[in-house]
Amino acid sequence: MLQYPNTPKTTEFSEKLHQIEVLAKTLQYIPLQEQAKIKIFHQQLLKSALFSARIEGNTLTLVAANQEDFSKPKNKQKQEISNVLQAISFVKSIKKLNLETLKQIHQKIMHNLSADAGKPRSEGSAIFDQFGNVIYLTPNPEEMQRMLTIWLTQIEKYTKKDWQSQLINSACSHYYFEKIHPFLDGNGRTGRIILQWQLQQLEILGDFVLPIEQFFDDKRSSYYNFLEKNTRNAADFIEFFLEAVIWAIEKLLDDIKNSDQTNIDLPKQTSKLDQLLPRRKEIYLIIADHPYISFEMIRRRFAEIPPRTLAYDLQQLVKAKLIIKHGETRGVVYTIVN
Repeated sequence: MLQYPNTPKTTEFSEKLHQIEVLAKTLQYIPLQEQAKIKIFHQQLLKSALFSARIEGNTLTLVAANQEDFSKPKNKQKQEISNVLQAISFVKSIKKLNLETLKQIHQKIMHNLSADAGKPRSEGSAIFDQFGNVIYLTPNPEEMQRMLTIWLTQIEKYTKKDWQSQLINSACSHYYFEKIHPFLDGNGRTGRIILQWQLQQLEILGDFVLPIEQFFDDKRSSYYNFLEKNTRNAADFIEFFLEAVIWAIEKLLDDIKNSDQTNIDLPKQTSKLDQLLPRRKEIYLIIADHPYISFEMIRRRFAEIPPRTLAYDLQQLVKAKLIIKHGETRGVVYTIVN
């Protein structure tokens, strides 16, 4: 029986976790009207469902999906996406994951697609590559039940820890779930729905849906290669997963910025800008190009300038009421004045 992955310390991924923290705070500070927030939420929800299905071979495009009514799916591909949408909405109401809720999630995933919807497998099975070769023999039903118990225990254990530890364990639990393979079909989609549920438990991400499935689809070969390994050392997959989270938040921020219902356009501060020193003007324009940006991200753009000098430049821009400083210490981010 394959054991649960070793969960590394958060310090091993401190740089990526800090980047996620800064981006997550950016999401919290963006001024969004309720109507705009609802629109953004539904768009990210659709992306999450669509790309989770595409990973498994669904060929529907995002452009086509935006024109569809998934409340009445007319073929298998549309049914797959409709089911994932229903499952993502369903998990928002789940307070605690257990065997019963797991079966309910799978039942929604495989609704009208399989007679075994919501039923754990009662026999062994195998995972094949594109050429029909066996790449993984799944555990027998008895081992599967023991592994599910371990999996649920680990998820419950980490709900009481800090968000960084929870996030890292989300990657470990996703890896382990795909090894358990508790159903005959739909394990990938079910595992990614549970991953969405785990992300929703992190208060730092608020109410947004992160379309990490789009990253997994773009990097499909890497995603499968990581999951095919039989190892307790999941550090490489955790690194890959954290990159997916960073990418998804940045993509979400881009979508928000490009939405015609947001209010984060570059302001007209030409008179004040003309009076700035060249470097401070460049700093201002860099900040203006991001909804929110950390000191570390600014520092990378001015590698030859001492950090204390950059800090003073930012202080002067705040005094001039051109930018706003949000937060304290390492969590500080900057935005332009609207």
